[in-house]
Amino acid sequence: MLPGSPQRQELVKRIMGLTAETQQLAPSNPDTAHDALAAVLSLLFERTPTLLVVEDAQWLDEPSWELLGSLVNIPGTLLVLSIRLEPGSDQLYSEYLADAAHTTVLQLGPLDRNQTAALVSQRLDVSSLPEDLGTAIFDRTEGHPLFTEELALAMRDAGIIRVDAQGHVEGTIDELTSLAYPTTVQSTVASRIDQLSLPQQQSLRVASVVGRDFDVATVVAAHPGEVTEDDIAQQFSDIERHYLLERGAVDDAYRFKNALIADVAYTTLPEADRRRIHERVAVWVRVPAGEVPSLLDPTIAQHWIRAGNAEEAEASLERSVEYAMGIAAYQEAINFLTQAQELGRGTASRLQQARWATSLGAAYRALGDLPASQRALEGAVAMLGNPMPKARVRLWMGLAGQSLRQLAHRIAPRLFLSRRRDRQEQIHQLATAYFAMTTTTFASQDAPALFYVGLQATNQAERIPPSAVLARGYSFLAYGSGTAGLEGLADRYHERGPGRRRDRRQSAGAGGCGVQPGGISDVDGVVGWGGGGNGPGHG
Repeated sequence: MLPGSPQRQELVKRIMGLTAETQQLAPSNPDTAHDALAAVLSLLFERTPTLLVVEDAQWLDEPSWELLGSLVNIPGTLLVLSIRLEPGSDQLYSEYLADAAHTTVLQLGPLDRNQTAALVSQRLDVSSLPEDLGTAIFDRTEGHPLFTEELALAMRDAGIIRVDAQGHVEGTIDELTSLAYPTTVQSTVASRIDQLSLPQQQSLRVASVVGRDFDVATVVAAHPGEVTEDDIAQQFSDIERHYLLERGAVDDAYRFKNALIADVAYTTLPEADRRRIHERVAVWVRVPAGEVPSLLDPTIAQHWIRAGNAEEAEASLERSVEYAMGIAAYQEAINFLTQAQELGRGTASRLQQARWATSLGAAYRALGDLPASQRALEGAVAMLGNPMPKARVRLWMGLAGQSLRQLAHRIAPRLFLSRRRDRQEQIHQLATAYFAMTTTTFASQDAPALFYVGLQATNQAERIPPSAVLARGYSFLAYGSGTAGLEGLADRYHERGPGRRRDRRQSAGAGGCGVQPGGISDVDGVVGWGGGGNGPGHG
């Protein structure tokens, strides 16, 4: 089964021509979304020779480069890729494709005079171009392909050059050189937009706020005027004839011809208008998405950011993290969390920042980057006022103190309970972050640090109503006590934890430190912010 909503699945199947057989290759719970997509594409490409064209590859993220790197090794697959090498994209290109077998690099320079004339003739749909006109355009654009296209269309739209019914170009060189026309590609695009009617200009600018790809219904919902879907559909149909838009993959969907057109249309909107339209788009997209994390949340978050609503943006980024973690897109989850941290710098509460840092630790751990995971988790506990000891002497002293505290908890547990709800949430997050560190400290074979974080997590969790992290803490101490030969103590902890006696004894004496703690994904409070059933009082 393909992940995503039924509508999205249907769109993917229509675009890619998937059959019931090929759909079965994408597992319902894949280890990574990359693996699922690679499995489907590999089967399709192996069945027939395939030409795969990727434009503007400088915008691809690392998972996309990794996918392309695996697909080009399939026999019968030809990849044609256009890219503008710049910091970031050049490194990814070099890593995944530059040194691949059979890679051929074609360096594209400016067009010459003849190529410029041919491109203009194609765009104007004429068989030939007067030499003086071709020369005038070449002198102005210096062979820049996009500038050449846009300038030719702008001159046609402004009536500077004309095409008769027989496909012949009218206009003299004296007429051309006597008129002022745009000198940059941006001003050329702006002049073409200015040739539209005022309602068309407004609708095009609203569409640019939605994104390069958009549909009629979303533009109507975001439009500041009183318009209907029929009004917008007719306007876009007219604009399409000006080569500013093209039809999308589904009905009532459109796409800007290139990103520059969308950028120019967007920048000509006043800032206040842009913010209001971004807010309307975010609200409109949120309705079908609901409160369940979905693929739409990253888009919604970006609209809230540009609308200037940090609170809504942070909530959408948190849902984006949950969705990304759910489909094992861990790098994307890290990106969303980093963005949330930057957005909430100076405004988010310490508890909120600690939650983000704890989830960041979980994502790094899932990627196998344990040092980065440890740094994020140490940041989380520091935000909550209980930092991890750095000096070795302080670590040993802390371990002794946590051991004595655990003993005191066993003697008089009720004395340590926190009654304040807001304080309980902080304690719960602190316990969660410390227990998450059992994974990283175990991997580093640091026994004192391992038992310190395990005791910290359990001691903190005992100060609040029962939760999943407390049960895991007891299980951890049962394993640790069993490893140390304290069978009676291990049994008492085991009775409090979720495991069984047989499991404890099988785990005791395992390699390394002798304890195999539960994974981060097993602990509540790592990725969820919605007050779910595993928080304090719900264990």
